Amino acid sequence: MSITHALHVAAGGLLATQSALGTVSDNVANANTEGYSRKIVNFETNVLAGVGAGVNIADVSRAVDEELLRDVRDEASQLYKIKSQVTYYSRMQELFGAPGDNSSLAHTISELNSALEQLSVTPERSLEQSEVTRWAENLTQQLQDMSTTIQGLRKQADNDIHQTVQEADNYLAEIADLNHKIVRNDVANNDTSALEDKRDLALNALSQIIDISYFPRANGEISVFTKGGRVLIDQESAGISHNLGASVSAVTTHEEGDFSGIFIGSAVTYNDVTTELQGGTLAGLVEMRDDKLVELQAEIDHLAATLRDTINAVHNRGMAFPGSQAMQGSTSFVDSSTQQIAFGSGDTRMVVMDGTGNQVASVSLSTQLTADHGAGPWTLDDVATTIDNWLDANAGGGTAQFVDGKLQITMDNTSNYLSFRDETGTTAGSDMADATINFYGNGTSVTRTHEGFSDFLGLNDFFTDDLGQNIWETGILSSNYTESGSTLTFYDDSSGSLTSLGSIPLSGTMENMAKLVNDANIGVRATVIGEGDGQRLRFTNEAGNNMEVVQENGNFTSNTGFDVADVRTASSLIVRSDLTSSPGNISRGTLQWDATLGTGGEYYVSAGDNSIARELAGVLNSAQSFSSAGGLSEVTETIHQYASSILALNASQASNNELDVEIQESLVNSLQNRSDTQKGVNLDEELSQLILYEQAYSAAARVISVIQGMFETLENAVR
Repeated sequence: MSITHALHVAAGGLLATQSALGTVSDNVANANTEGYSRKIVNFETNVLAGVGAGVNIADVSRAVDEELLRDVRDEASQLYKIKSQVTYYSRMQELFGAPGDNSSLAHTISELNSALEQLSVTPERSLEQSEVTRWAENLTQQLQDMSTTIQGLRKQADNDIHQTVQEADNYLAEIADLNHKIVRNDVANNDTSALEDKRDLALNALSQIIDISYFPRANGEISVFTKGGRVLIDQESAGISHNLGASVSAVTTHEEGDFSGIFIGSAVTYNDVTTELQGGTLAGLVEMRDDKLVELQAEIDHLAATLRDTINAVHNRGMAFPGSQAMQGSTSFVDSSTQQIAFGSGDTRMVVMDGTGNQVASVSLSTQLTADHGAGPWTLDDVATTIDNWLDANAGGGTAQFVDGKLQITMDNTSNYLSFRDETGTTAGSDMADATINFYGNGTSVTRTHEGFSDFLGLNDFFTDDLGQNIWETGILSSNYTESGSTLTFYDDSSGSLTSLGSIPLSGTMENMAKLVNDANIGVRATVIGEGDGQRLRFTNEAGNNMEVVQENGNFTSNTGFDVADVRTASSLIVRSDLTSSPGNISRGTLQWDATLGTGGEYYVSAGDNSIARELAGVLNSAQSFSSAGGLSEVTETIHQYASSILALNASQASNNELDVEIQESLVNSLQNRSDTQKGVNLDEELSQLILYEQAYSAAARVISVIQGMFETLENAVR
């Protein structure tokens, strides 16, 4: 080895050690820098022509366990999914309370029940009457407030989704840009470790937003995908976008296109990944907006609908003393001139009373309809005409007609009052029992039945909602439910009278049935709505018209629980306006029969009759059948118990969310600590390396000094 060669080797060692000292200096300086990974200098022997020629720095590597880091990101993705829901559950807990709270829905129902029980003791007292309407209004207001809060939270979730998508898009652009820089620097043999650290930070942040998988390429860049296989970055960012929604209601769904999709790439249906998200903040927010809050709304809607139907059924059986001078039906019909009814069993007695509760006149409605219009069934207009004519002939005048599809009855003589009583037969004084009304929704065949004449028309409802019948849906069905052999015909009044929109044979899965209806393009939108552990098939009249949906054949209706949807009921339910202004109009008693009055008996009503007041109180204490709704299964329990179940389920979910966050945080922190230990800077180790490199540098400098002396000796010898 020549002296010149030795000098070059020593100089190379000096430069390599100098670079290593720079790396150690960088490690020490960034010991507390977030995301910084310890850099390791890797030396290699320089060989020229088979002869050792000193040392080179092969590369500077990062002390990173990639598999451990991948685990951290996967678990962090699940943590942020459930963590994103904490504030929503806290908000619901604050507003809805627990079952035993005095401000809870269950407590309000209990107070309404107490007010009805007091009314049943002293039905004639105005204070007790006012207390019933007060607590009923509190209840409906609470249901409306809960609905408003739920939809407000859904709107907030959509806003948060929009903001989070923008953040994700920025991270994708940053990672793609860092990929390009890493590739360029790698080609130029420059150190890329600092760029890789920065890219890791961006990947960490992205994994908290959306579930990701990724793999490195040979050139140093990484390709990023969702867990579902959607490409996020492949050389360039695919981009991710979401449009902010305007307003939100109980019928606003992603399935129906009311909420914007989360699109990877261009904003087309195929690129919508909303239902594919598995982790990260986005998945948690979507689950809250489209599942958890929707289920809670479905539960209180079903509660409100059951409360409405059970209370109204009883209230329509009775009357306020001594009857009513005006009745406004709440049931809206598509075409009163075509749609028909008939008595399936029983009869309805129409009775006019004077101001003291004594009978003025009475008639069997079915008998009078037959006399006026022949054997049934009779159109709804026939019913209105018969009532109108009979009042003119027997009660000093009156008007009965359908206005906007609803029956309105008004007495002309202010001294007389009208009441209806369902009985088992046409003979005056027959036992009181709900009459069965057969409804011919398409005008030609019985499409459904209803118990109670007044309740069928909604003539004396306690609760009203004025929602109409533009949305129909099934109960919650298994996602693999299939149908065959059924046909539905859809009707509305789009042409001014009963109009057939079309008949659709249903077959296959719910998605296939929805496609059959939508492809028919008849003005009805069909959508499969996820709820609880299953799905509903929903039909919506796109023009907002009331619909009558008739099963022509098959068993679709009975198999699926198909009916007018409960959705929106909680947000619309109110106490009938004339009851709030005049609580004395509350039904408290019924028409009574006394065989000793008049010739052969007469009807009468007593101001102290509390039979309906007792029944109203009893219905709140009686078990009702609740279908599956939201996260609650089919159950038979009281309305108060069902309200408590809603609150208890919500409280349980909130508690479980807190526990899940605690457990997942512990796991993530454990994995993160292991990763940080692996890649973090240990100052003691760096000091040891510093001493080693310092000695190596001094030794290399000493070699150069010796060689310099040798050159000087050689130079002097030559002289």
